Amino acid sequence: MKILIAVIIIFSALMITASLLVKKIIVRQLEQKLNQQVRLESVSFGLPFSLNLKRLEVGDFTKAELITAAPRLAELFAKKVFFNRLTLKNGRYIYSANIKSQPAQKFTIISDNINADILELALPPLSSRAKFNLSLDLAGIGTANLGSVSASGWIDPEQKDMEAVLQVKSLEAAYFAPYYGDFISQRRISSAKVDFTANLKAANNDLTANCHFELSDLMYQDAALQENKLPNLDLLKNTLDLFIDPEGKLRLDFVINTKLDNPHISSDELKRVILKAAAKKLASQSPEILIQKVATTIEQFEDFGKQMKDVFSSR
Repeated sequence: MKILIAVIIIFSALMITASLLVKKIIVRQLEQKLNQQVRLESVSFGLPFSLNLKRLEVGDFTKAELITAAPRLAELFAKKVFFNRLTLKNGRYIYSANIKSQPAQKFTIISDNINADILELALPPLSSRAKFNLSLDLAGIGTANLGSVSASGWIDPEQKDMEAVLQVKSLEAAYFAPYYGDFISQRRISSAKVDFTANLKAANNDLTANCHFELSDLMYQDAALQENKLPNLDLLKNTLDLFIDPEGKLRLDFVINTKLDNPHISSDELKRVILKAAAKKLASQSPEILIQKVATTIEQFEDFGKQMKDVFSSR
């Protein structure tokens, strides 16, 4: 019994010493790599072999309540780091950037409640397939909730294959106006909700994204007409109304083709894809609904003409 107690005491002392040593190494390495102050509350070890980092903070922009990493021992002894599992709980990341606009703006987005889990499903060299789950909430300065993002599926970075689903729910589009500018409308949007789903599939680095986009609760900022000023012809909004369904939503389905190792689509190509989807959506509407929308648009143009006549006749 005395021997067992002695072994436990020695083992505990070794674990505490190792934890303190590993903590110092991790903090020092992160500070050197990121050039930021790093704070780490504690390091602990789990069975069979995992490393737990509790309350990690990097600068003023990144923090995580818990990070658990289970490295593969064979690669670890070879001075390489690969993980059987990597988990992050209750993380936060703050992104800020200066937007080139008139006047200049500072844009800040907060990714909060970040939870991620990556589990390796196969061993190299035959395969490096890993299963992943990711979820986070979006917030802004003075704005509690801007929507949420989630992703799940599997990826094989060696073979460049993937099957996954990406979802964006209840995204407040108006907050991101400094980035998309007049891409949606030349009028300033005061409120709009975006829901987006992409079914991602990649084979040999060729990535196909089957996308479903929904825009709802669209509201524009009111621009009061001043006396003897020209009225505003809301052509873009009228055009957008043609694509909105009877439920007040703009629903579009489109496909994006790109590369898994360098996903990219230009603004012009994205516009072309969206306009093609919008035209297809317009063609799918019933003739009765479409005629009614066109008639309403014509009436608005007639009202615009009358306002123009009144403005010029008063001069």
